[in-house]
Amino acid sequence: MEIDRLLSRISKACGVDDILVSLTEKIQMSDLNSLLMEVFNQKTKKISISQLYQSYLTNPYVAPSQISPIELLKFDTLAYSLLPGDCEVIELSPLCPLGTCSSLAPVHQNKIISALRNSEVVSDATNVLALECAKRRLQNNKNKNMRRDAILKLATSHRFVRVQSAPDKTSKFTAHFKIFCVCFAGIDNGNYQFEVHSLQEAIDFYLRLLKRACIHFTPTLYLEIYDKNILKCIENELVPNLLNIHPQIKIKINREERGYNYYSAIRFHISLDEVASGYPYLIDGGLTDWTKKIEGNQKARFLISAIGSELLLNYL
Repeated sequence: MEIDRLLSRISKACGVDDILVSLTEKIQMSDLNSLLMEVFNQKTKKISISQLYQSYLTNPYVAPSQISPIELLKFDTLAYSLLPGDCEVIELSPLCPLGTCSSLAPVHQNKIISALRNSEVVSDATNVLALECAKRRLQNNKNKNMRRDAILKLATSHRFVRVQSAPDKTSKFTAHFKIFCVCFAGIDNGNYQFEVHSLQEAIDFYLRLLKRACIHFTPTLYLEIYDKNILKCIENELVPNLLNIHPQIKIKINREERGYNYYSAIRFHISLDEVASGYPYLIDGGLTDWTKKIEGNQKARFLISAIGSELLLNYL
């Protein structure tokens, strides 16, 4: 494997038998951070202005967005205006704790830009929102005046940075991009009420947003059900409610296959085939077990959802 040859080459150059073991197991994280900071300090001293400029020209992670910030601001303003009234909007840090994404979701750390000082660049704001929701819920549990069954709703617009295969020059996919996220956190109240109500509120929000942002397109809602017990509630309650509010939408339900090992119980996505030909969906969401892991509470429920705002504007 390439990584094995790389480690062998570095270990030989440094005169260390196994440098990976030395760095990951024999050195404390604080000492490793201090060491790496000095390494980068010494490396940057050797970078010339011409090298810096060439890096700016060729590094896809530092290139400016091709979408006007004014257009993105207009979209975010529209999205914020359509959120449920009890949904709180927050601004996240560009960084999050090291391991935020790979610890909660089945994502390899190599797809994330790891940073110093025990942090990483945010590659998915919904992971960070899970941490924030769990923090607030655990704090609320200590407050006797707070309802234990209240649903916490948070939204944010954030620029993601992801390590991915280099797209061709005609692709609309970029190394960093703007995403609008809405998350719902609560507990299991029985009869899948959290799941149904949160799904309906999230999907209704995105359908209203799409109608305002690109009114001449007809969206298709895809529902993937991984838990047969929730299927009846989806078919008898969620689907009729959505069709009553949005009679123009098309709804397709996959009751058989679990094609994506990221969500639990249910996943939804919404596509505009006329807009993003060749791209399956612009909106994605579903139930995860992230707050359950963080809170250590089997009754904790968490619904994530997001729309590729920059990708949508790229196609319009």
